[in-house]
Amino acid sequence: MTPASNTESMVDGRFARTAVLALVSSGFGSTVFENVDDALLSAPFFVLMTLATAALAHEVRTQARRRGADGAARWEGTDTAIVGVLIGLAAVSSVALAVRSFTAPEQSAGLGFAVLFVVLAGLFGWNRRATSQEA
Repeated sequence: MTPASNTESMVDGRFARTAVLALVSSGFGSTVFENVDDALLSAPFFVLMTLATAALAHEVRTQARRRGADGAARWEGTDTAIVGVLIGLAAVSSVALAVRSFTAPEQSAGLGFAVLFVVLAGLFGWNRRATSQEA
């Protein structure tokens, strides 16, 4: 079966990849800010964080634009899981920031990733709704 247009893809719903990419990007993100004085040590982690975050954004967009085997784009359980994973990671990051268990640069990174996860969850829901209304 071929997709109805070039912007849609026929993939199964998957939330584990979203969760892993979110954990990897935030893990590398906090490592970047552990020692801000050592640029040589931070540079590889910055590149890995950027790549993981780009892969996360691509995965979320791909999942939002997917269609089922019957060609329908309806909200499914994996969609709820993706939003739950992103909001859950934002909540965990926010709680960690509230406890103040990190240094100031790590708190900045944590806040940035918490906001990123909430924004990605919102964009996922918006794109998924737009895709389902196109059908």
